[in-house]
Amino acid sequence: MTTTTSDCGCHDSTASGSTKPAAAGVAARPVFVPKDAVIGATPAAPAASATTGTTVFGGFRGLNPQDGLFLRGEHLAAIQDYSRALTSALATASGTGIVHGLGVALTDDGLVVSPGLAISPRGGLLMLPLAVTIPLDDPPLPAISDDGFWRVELHWASRTSGSVPAYGSLCARDCGTDGATIRPWRDEGVEIRIVPDSLDGFGAVSGALRRGNWLSSAYFERERSNAHPWLVPGTPDADIPPVSARDWADATPLPDESGVPLGVLYTSDPSESGGILLQVWTGRRLVDGPAASAQWRARLAMRPWPVFLAQILQFETEVLGAIRSVAKLDASIRVNLAATHERIATLLDMKTSVAELFDTLQNKSVENHAGVKKLHGAYEKVQDAAPAEADDYALPKVLGIGELPPAGYLPVPERGATAEVLADFFGDRVDVGIRQLRADQIADELLAAQHRDRIPLHSSGDPKVKVDVLVPSDPADLPALRTPAYNWVAFVRRGPQAEQTEVDIEPVPVHVKDVGEFTFDDPKAVGALAEKLREDPGDAIGTVDFPIDSWECPRDPIAERILDALTGFDNTPQALLALTTGRRELAAVRAGLLWMSVDSGAPRLPIHVHETEEPERIIILLGQRQRLTDNPID
Repeated sequence: MTTTTSDCGCHDSTASGSTKPAAAGVAARPVFVPKDAVIGATPAAPAASATTGTTVFGGFRGLNPQDGLFLRGEHLAAIQDYSRALTSALATASGTGIVHGLGVALTDDGLVVSPGLAISPRGGLLMLPLAVTIPLDDPPLPAISDDGFWRVELHWASRTSGSVPAYGSLCARDCGTDGATIRPWRDEGVEIRIVPDSLDGFGAVSGALRRGNWLSSAYFERERSNAHPWLVPGTPDADIPPVSARDWADATPLPDESGVPLGVLYTSDPSESGGILLQVWTGRRLVDGPAASAQWRARLAMRPWPVFLAQILQFETEVLGAIRSVAKLDASIRVNLAATHERIATLLDMKTSVAELFDTLQNKSVENHAGVKKLHGAYEKVQDAAPAEADDYALPKVLGIGELPPAGYLPVPERGATAEVLADFFGDRVDVGIRQLRADQIADELLAAQHRDRIPLHSSGDPKVKVDVLVPSDPADLPALRTPAYNWVAFVRRGPQAEQTEVDIEPVPVHVKDVGEFTFDDPKAVGALAEKLREDPGDAIGTVDFPIDSWECPRDPIAERILDALTGFDNTPQALLALTTGRRELAAVRAGLLWMSVDSGAPRLPIHVHETEEPERIIILLGQRQRLTDNPID
């Protein structure tokens, strides 16, 4: 008689066809297996392949459903495990960080975390479906050291829920429930943790404003150091191992499972019992690609984009919050620090003359005159508003900011802000240069600074730290982007292109002369006129700077002054006269470029060059009529 066995799971099938009952007390396979337990599983033995060499199984395992399969809990668990493994692999490839939402804010009730989605380092999907408020006093925050602060992190969490009767095994028991129940549902969510952390030296920093900037700067530096860069020191004064000693074929390891930071909390001052403050972008990072790419960028001393973006956003949050919190700055100064500083400096230059005038008028017994009183009141107001030192609005001194990201934006809206004013804003340890650009070009300059070092404002090194302030002063050429003024400037640590050797400048005076009715096609007549103009070149407009022994298109505002001067004459431009010391071709090109930069709408003018021993100059000749020659340059 042939024995037929059933693979329903009630009995084990043996190779001889005999059957045996399941061992009593053996626990059933869990419905849910964490993926961490699967990672270390031993793969199936490799099978030889004639075409590909080796085939290895064990990466992903899913159910192979067929008719006749007795469906059990382990099969349903395999379906879930397979789906989870695929999802985690794809999420790992996307990278760790915030996908959307998950904003944090401090309120009177505690720390509020808004809904959102994040991805853990190993591809766990962390979904917060609703806003949550976490009290910070009951229970109290974890204890920290003097150098301590807290990280707010998001972790994966799960639980089982529900209750249904548990029925016995079909082949081992009857259909009674025996009163047992099981929990049929698995709920997944997140756990928000507030984790103690510390940075050496943080406890010695006093003042809420300075503590915030110190914390973000040290946190970013620790993040850079922990990435173990290969091409720059990982710690201060550390030796850099030879590049040849590095394993450039090194594979990127699987990231450690950890939480996703949402921000950091810190005390406003170590001596204070309360005063919890929040920094979001110090710890928060957005999703931007797989871990392998981020790790290699860090090794090559490249700053990953999420870190660069976080540093800019942290600074913007910090500087705007600091400006609002400085009590001695009135509303107008908060709106426009640089313009107010410049205005006060101008008024201070006037105070001596105002005081002397007041004393003079008092001596003449006219102290009751209303105008005198008003003038003296303005003088007293200037004295009260005047800063004690030139750098009263500097970032390091008033705002407590000692380090900047390699690029960022500042609320200094004056288009005509001088280098001196901006230098005061950054402090005396920074060499500030100003570049005039279009707004869209400034975005390119900020991107170019992504991998440059952060900017220390307290550096005592020589030479000074070099920073370029980018002013959006060039008008946009698209009608939709035109605006009368911008309310910001940008800054970047100076790069190699802007750090070129300074070129010696040669100033060339520019004049306008009305010569009345004159025929410009007679070289001898033009030469005689040039000799006369050596002594009387006409109305002086200003100077235009050219590189010495070279030329370039003028970019200074002399063009506007030329246009203003021309409106004062009845006659129109007829020719250009370049007086030069033997550099005929160079003088002609410079004169032509100058007229092009004026952009008056007039046609091109003939250019006459006359050699002279006097310093070089360009004269715009006005007249009533002109006859063009075949060769406008003689």
